Amino acid sequence: MKFQMKMKSELCRTYKYWLILLVLWLSGVTQRETGVLIVDADCIPPNGCKALAYYRLKQGDDLEKLQGRFQTNNSEVLAYNPQLVDANSIQAGTNIYLPFDCLCLNGELVHRFSYTVTTNDTAEKVVDVTYQKLTTVGAVRSASNSGDLSSIYSGQSLTIPVRCYCGDPNVDPKYGLFSTYVVQADDQLTSLSTNFSVDADVISKFNSDTRNLSPDSIIFIPSKAANGSFPPFSGSSGGGSSRSNVGIIVGVVVGGIVLAVLLLFALIFGFKHFRRRKLAKEPTMQQSGLLSSSSMAGSKPSRSGSTMLPVPKSVEFTYEELAAATDNFSLAKKIGQGGFASVYYGVIRDQKLAIKKMTLQCTKEFLAELQVLTNVHHTNLVQLIGYCTTNSLFLVYEYIENGTLDHHLRRRKSDDKPPLSWLQRVQICLDSARGLEYIHEHTKPTYIHRDIKSANILLDDNFRAKVADFGLAKLAEEGTGTGIVGTFGYMPPEYALYGEVSPKLDVYAFGVVLFEIISGRVAISSALPSENDQQSPAQNRESRTLTSFFEPVLNDPDGKTLLPKCIDPALNGEYSLDAVWKMAQLARRCTHQSPDMRPTMRFAVVQLMTLASVTQEWDVGYFSRASSQSQPPSGNDQL
Repeated sequence: MKFQMKMKSELCRTYKYWLILLVLWLSGVTQRETGVLIVDADCIPPNGCKALAYYRLKQGDDLEKLQGRFQTNNSEVLAYNPQLVDANSIQAGTNIYLPFDCLCLNGELVHRFSYTVTTNDTAEKVVDVTYQKLTTVGAVRSASNSGDLSSIYSGQSLTIPVRCYCGDPNVDPKYGLFSTYVVQADDQLTSLSTNFSVDADVISKFNSDTRNLSPDSIIFIPSKAANGSFPPFSGSSGGGSSRSNVGIIVGVVVGGIVLAVLLLFALIFGFKHFRRRKLAKEPTMQQSGLLSSSSMAGSKPSRSGSTMLPVPKSVEFTYEELAAATDNFSLAKKIGQGGFASVYYGVIRDQKLAIKKMTLQCTKEFLAELQVLTNVHHTNLVQLIGYCTTNSLFLVYEYIENGTLDHHLRRRKSDDKPPLSWLQRVQICLDSARGLEYIHEHTKPTYIHRDIKSANILLDDNFRAKVADFGLAKLAEEGTGTGIVGTFGYMPPEYALYGEVSPKLDVYAFGVVLFEIISGRVAISSALPSENDQQSPAQNRESRTLTSFFEPVLNDPDGKTLLPKCIDPALNGEYSLDAVWKMAQLARRCTHQSPDMRPTMRFAVVQLMTLASVTQEWDVGYFSRASSQSQPPSGNDQL
């Protein structure tokens, strides 16, 4: 009798747990529609688009500052603003379009810009003046995970969410590029129609109640592309207007939950006739509540039986979809190989994807990356699209066009792509630092990456960086780890020797990446030159690291004059020596032997923002001088 009561109690606990998982899974139905690649039902299109921010230059503004503020570049800005003849002399009051990527994040089309607070900034000034009311203080507070913005401080990093729009083919498929516009006090629908060269009826179709425009409100206005025409809507609308189906979806979900509750209680009382060894036969993975047995066995390759993961905002793919997209994971589609995974290129419904295939033994890494990237979203972190758990473990990411940073730093001479310029390298450092700062300080909970290296930094088509591969990430709890993971050459001494874990672990690895970007060399290699050919084997092993390679130069009183021998020859002398020296000094601080002496990633971001500004000034001046020197002599000079 006691055994039966105990058995019944255990069954009740088991089924309560499964009930919770089932409710979470059913709620995810609203975020998955069969055959449609979406992250949330309200995003049209689900994979986002290019959007514009309408901005009026104020006194003191220039393109250089706007590039840092809106994370864009000169070429993109000039492409959408053909009226700008000279990018270096733009008058205050000029209206310009600032292009940015409109992303689907947590069911909302938005871009989250990163802004570092300067002296005399207030939250209201940042929102009202710096970003001209394209966002609100409340939205910044929520996106930055900050309870109070009444007293922000210099160097603090804020996340600036700017809403955007990609159009809707159910409204009008002829328009697919929109400007986020802040309504002014004297705006009328007719004046906006004239200014944007678009019919007033078209503006009204995409915005509610345009008859009474409210000052400082946000509206979305169809805009012309760089070629001077209105680009049509591009992408999938999700099989019709998702908003119109919300009532149906909610009804189905609620009905399904009620039915599931009744079914589970019937099973609880009926299950007393099962023998105890039936429970023992259940797979360990299923008992833990992480993955269902059907997903592991692969016997049911349909979507319905593949997973019970409580993971919000991620698409669940079938094995057949991934196999078809990669030609059955053919070698021709393979674009990367890691320690415990292979990465393949694939296209599903016109969206380019990177598909990571992991063995079933990599469950810990799979779940770690899934947990981080489904809850953390930032422009400098790679975006997770979805997953699959049939036959193997799969994570599906956005495809990043230009591959890994290490590939570009160690490019072959036969490579047709030019080497990274110094300006591009500085921007890559800043982007990577912003991504790390975000997971260290602005997420709840915060995380430590634990495997920062040049191979885990991806470059998009504009050579902007995104931090990737969170398979070894863990919560940012300082202490001693249970096992050493990561990559030699990037590990700080306190971690390699004693397993001590803290955010300063990532800071050290980031410093090594800075040295890589300066020198173009690998983090650890026997090919690194030695200052003394008579070194012992132990000294030779130590000299293989980049930190030891730079150490004698940085310690020398004339270090700056010696530094060029450490700089990547591929730069061909096209760099500012002062800027390289400052980056080397930052790298040195980041790789200090003592973790307490290393800076935070927030400090690194501030330093690199200053360095990026100085580098852009140098870059403009350098190429202006080079251009003038290459001009043919005038007729008078030839006489």
